[in-house]
Amino acid sequence: MSKNQKKCKNKPTLFSYLKHEKFLIAGYIATEIVGNIGTVISTVIIAECLTFLTESAFSMAINYFLIYAFIRVIRRCSFWLGCKFIYSSATRLSFRIRKDLIERTFKLKSKTFTDTSSGLFVTRVVEDSREVFDKINQIIEGVAYIFSGAITVAYIAILNVWIGLIFAVSIIGLSILETYRKKVGKTLGKKAKESTEEIVALTTEIVRSEKDIKALNLDAKLKEQCIAEFEENKKKTYRRDMVDAHLWNFRSLLVDLIMCFVVVFAIYTVAGGAMAAASMLFIFMNRDMFFDLIWYIGHISKKITECKICTERMFEIFDEEKFPSESFGDENLEVCRGEIEFKNVSFAYEDTFSGEEEPKDYSSRKKKTEEPKKKEYVQVFENLSFKIPANKTVAFVGKSGSGKSTILSLMSKMYEVDSGEVLLDGVNINLLSKQSIRANLSLVNQFPYIFNTSIKKNLLLAKKDATEEEIYDACKRAAFLPFVKTLKRGIDTKVGEGGIKLSGGQKQRLAIARALLRGSKIILFDESTSSLDNFAQEEIKESINALSGGNTVVIVAHRLSTIKNADKIFFLDSGKICGEGTFEELFNNNEMFRAMFETENI
Repeated sequence: MSKNQKKCKNKPTLFSYLKHEKFLIAGYIATEIVGNIGTVISTVIIAECLTFLTESAFSMAINYFLIYAFIRVIRRCSFWLGCKFIYSSATRLSFRIRKDLIERTFKLKSKTFTDTSSGLFVTRVVEDSREVFDKINQIIEGVAYIFSGAITVAYIAILNVWIGLIFAVSIIGLSILETYRKKVGKTLGKKAKESTEEIVALTTEIVRSEKDIKALNLDAKLKEQCIAEFEENKKKTYRRDMVDAHLWNFRSLLVDLIMCFVVVFAIYTVAGGAMAAASMLFIFMNRDMFFDLIWYIGHISKKITECKICTERMFEIFDEEKFPSESFGDENLEVCRGEIEFKNVSFAYEDTFSGEEEPKDYSSRKKKTEEPKKKEYVQVFENLSFKIPANKTVAFVGKSGSGKSTILSLMSKMYEVDSGEVLLDGVNINLLSKQSIRANLSLVNQFPYIFNTSIKKNLLLAKKDATEEEIYDACKRAAFLPFVKTLKRGIDTKVGEGGIKLSGGQKQRLAIARALLRGSKIILFDESTSSLDNFAQEEIKESINALSGGNTVVIVAHRLSTIKNADKIFFLDSGKICGEGTFEELFNNNEMFRAMFETENI
């Protein structure tokens, strides 16, 4: 079995979820069929009832009407029971699929999120999963209706074989037209979905960055971009809907013409004595049944197509080639000492910055994206080696783009090396379990994400059983406590989506407090003091210094003044270590380092 085949084997299918609810779904189908058969039978009975009325057989008419009323009650009870079946199965199916989709997204590589818009995940996990169940419900309803419609047509064929034959031939011909409609609808529907996905991604970005938009006066430019995206979406949606409407109306016209012919033919048949008036009345009362039968064939075909599109989009997240996931080993560290080593590490990232201006004309953009592009890579490191002893504070400094933050991403296995080894306590991290890496390592990013909840709950995410004493201690060590004390609700204050109610420095202090509360053996700080004022920066430095001796602390910093007390400093330039030592050693012996420090302090 090939590698790709193994990947496809692990990819779930909609059937794998539906089979868990097979009894409830079967019950729903059975109740729908019973209900629709009840509709057909009640139509036959009411036709007979009307025939008895025309013949003045009133007692027989009443008896038939009572039977009709009983069947209608059974029919309604059947539909009520069906609702219970379908809603029970739908809610459980929805839960299972969304749970698996979320669990899958947590397993994806960080690079996958970097290269993919957030709108894609939102629409596929939330919107597509919801639509799938709507489509399934409509498909099952349609199947039940087609079944009862087929019974009606069969009964009509018994009443008059020629009319039944006309219906049978018409159904075959119109089904072929529906197959074509399904094929066209799938192609156009997929394009419309992709366009909607782009709009969701753009809208999400606008909502999250409204302050920057206003500050940079980007309203007009982004409005223009939105209008362009909306226009493109309008075109694709309009084309999808109009093509479907044209084919649907053409089919409906054919159905109307067929029904007119059948009714005229039936009238002549009754006039010739070849068919009873009650039979003619039944055909006339069920003339819409044939129309609905064809409509449901097309409706089901369309819903199956839409369901397939949603399903393909949802489960595409499980495709390892398009959305690669993280991989871990199965070795465990019983006790983490905190020693980190890079051995001949080489790493390059895909160059996504082509430098080419995005074409404004969407047709030209489409042609452009259809052409295969050769991937280009930018080499960050080549045979990079260094060692960080346990329980030491080590800093990486250098110009922007020298690879400092990438080192932290490789240490935490957010990225994977192209060659060489990253060792944790002498063990290649590719061999270690996820728990051994993530439980012993905390990363404080330059732009940390703060969740839309209270300060306390943000901190409890790091340690769910933390006491208030531990929470306040972490806030104090992160120089966050003075701000918390100014709040009316203290640590129970809600901070808004992405921590929008906090300043940049406050977000970083909260993120640092979160990392300190977690108590990992290794703590990585990626420019985590960049948004702090000088006073808060000094307090954070004291907290970091307090970690020395009990934790391995790795700091990436632009401000050289923040890492004066580091046990060792690595000076990077263009992905290479151009100097290492204490602050004093580098200042006295490395001209580039000294020049960088002097420039900072001018």
